[in-house]
Amino acid sequence: MARPDFLDSTLSAENKLYNKAAWRLIPVLFICYVAAYLDRVNVGFAELQMKTDLKFSDTVYGLGAGIFFIGYFFSKCRAIFFSKKSGLGYGLRESWLAGALSLV
Repeated sequence: MARPDFLDSTLSAENKLYNKAAWRLIPVLFICYVAAYLDRVNVGFAELQMKTDLKFSDTVYGLGAGIFFIGYFFSKCRAIFFSKKSGLGYGLRESWLAGALSLV
C-alpha cells in the first residue's frame, strides 16, 4: 500500500525540524556538559588543596560542599519559579546570575 503524498511532505518537514533543533541544541548541551565536568574536577582539585593547606578533614570538606550545593539548588529553584511566572528570558538571566553569585 502506497503512502499518500501529504504524509511524505509532512515527514520531511518534521525531519527538517528535528535536524534544525538538534544542530542548535546539541552544541549548547555539550558545552553545558563540559562546564559541569570542569566544575566537578575543580571541586576535586580544591579538595586536595584545602586538605593540605587548611587542614580540613573529610567531614568538614563534605559539609562545605553540601552547603554550596544547597545554596546552588535553591537559587536554581528560585530561577525556575521566576521563569514560569515572568517568562523564560527572565528566568534564564536569574539562573545565570544566581549560579555566578553562588560561585563567589
